[in-house]
Amino acid sequence: MELADGDFVKNISGHLSQTNIIEYLVMMSSNSIIGRFGVAKPTQKQFNFDIDEDEVPMCMYGSLITVKDSKSELSYIEQLGFEISRDKNFEKEMKLI
Repeated sequence: MELADGDFVKNISGHLSQTNIIEYLVMMSSNSIIGRFGVAKPTQKQFNFDIDEDEVPMCMYGSLITVKDSKSELSYIEQLGFEISRDKNFEKEMKLI
């Protein structure tokens, strides 16, 4: 998922495994660019993380867990965090519209 200058992640949702590992992740940008990662399954718990109109994500970080078996190696997102800043000019701009 690549975003143009000025675009940013505005919505994050996905599915968690029974042990709360993110197995499916969907990110949508403010310009409606969508990235889908992983596999959705009916047994997973859904989650949604909205970013308010006056919030701008500054940094996204996390950690992976790797599971190996005799045939393959899979990596899952174990933790996902964000640094979010509030747009101080948002209310001023809304009054001008």
